[in-house]
Amino acid sequence: MVNLIAYGNFMEAYLIFDIGKTNKKAILYNPDFEILEESSMHVAEIQDDNGFPCDDLMKVSNWVLEVTENFLTDPKYQVIGINFSAYGASLVHVDEAGKVCTPFYNYLKPVPESLWEKFLAEEENLLQKTASPALKMLNSGFQLYWLKHEKPELFKNIRSSFHLPQYFSFLLTGEKWNDYTGVGCHTCFWDFEKKDFAQWVKKTRIEKILPPFPTETGVDKNLFGQHVKIGFGMHDSSAALLPYIRLMDRPFILISTGTWSISLNPFDQQTLTAEELESDCLSFLQPDGRKVKGARIFLGKEYEVQVNRIASHFGENIERLQTLEFSQKRIISLFAANKKDVFSPISFQGSGPKVKWEGRENPLDEFTNAEEACLQLMLDLAKWQQCSTDLVLGKSNVTDIILTGGFTKNKTFLAFLQLLYPNKKIYLSSQPRASALGALLALDQSKLKQDILRIKEFETGL
Repeated sequence: MVNLIAYGNFMEAYLIFDIGKTNKKAILYNPDFEILEESSMHVAEIQDDNGFPCDDLMKVSNWVLEVTENFLTDPKYQVIGINFSAYGASLVHVDEAGKVCTPFYNYLKPVPESLWEKFLAEEENLLQKTASPALKMLNSGFQLYWLKHEKPELFKNIRSSFHLPQYFSFLLTGEKWNDYTGVGCHTCFWDFEKKDFAQWVKKTRIEKILPPFPTETGVDKNLFGQHVKIGFGMHDSSAALLPYIRLMDRPFILISTGTWSISLNPFDQQTLTAEELESDCLSFLQPDGRKVKGARIFLGKEYEVQVNRIASHFGENIERLQTLEFSQKRIISLFAANKKDVFSPISFQGSGPKVKWEGRENPLDEFTNAEEACLQLMLDLAKWQQCSTDLVLGKSNVTDIILTGGFTKNKTFLAFLQLLYPNKKIYLSSQPRASALGALLALDQSKLKQDILRIKEFETGL
């Protein structure tokens, strides 16, 4: 089911597809970056050839083609550009005829541990050279290695492999191109020091099925009687960062919060250490091939698990606990009194920096009520965020931290974070479509205005 929201009528327009794991959006912008129309679709998962859940690529592809035709044949608009932002770590494989020739495998699909170990042995210090935490199928290079060894009959039919944004570009243009933001994101494909594909990619001849990198920002095509510039697509995390890079006039850290919280520093070009990789740091590539240092924690998921645990222990309503607000006095008092190194985020010890902990969850019977436990949780989560963000801050002289996403609405979390960073300014951005804006910027940045980022300084009142 497609939901359509009309914002107004204009002639020239850019069509941007923002393809998430859960929701797929198509946004029509005018050349002043104002939204004209927006459509969205949710696609139910299907199963791959092993019965594991995966996205229904055929249905999403048909939707992209349908939306493109609808807008390009609508007499109200002259679509002058199309681009794509989509989630990473997922590859689409096509045969000699350009037809998809394998299932669209889920990056959460389990794989044999022995094959993973064999993969790591292909090249010395593989993870460090490629700035990729050990994530198995989330390392999309390993997906091709897995196919080559586990499903050779399928692998032999592959002539080209794309990350998802580049596949959609291929769907409209018939042209095969790669993208730095795709290969430069925990893929194990890219050697960040050599600025080239890793040695294992060349040794296994997998390089031959990876398309070349373009020298332009898009290709001109005639679609449905209109001349349209079609971009090559971007990885959504890198796309979301691009508007801030283009518009901010001083160095900054961007923290994108949600189920995952990702801290990004575009101003640190240092090579990741083995310790940083073990703490879930990684490097991204910008569209021009420059590095971005990143660090991840499972912040939103940890919050969800811990609030549910507190609600169950105290017999409380989860919705009430999720909307609690605390006085300045209570926040400052707890921050001043709380000196412990041990804190609660322990449900996902495999993600983020290795924090000190006692091997057990915070004992909830130490709190007199759910409010006390929730206040402590927010301090603990802010400390965990600090541990992760410090990894990308390093020795840089960045003084501005910009937060986007769900935690920008949590005033208690923000207040603790400001107390943890007394010498830095914290800004909140309410721009909900930064990844779509980034994909649009890749085509045209001529009229971008700073107010499109919707940034304001956070005032704690503390």
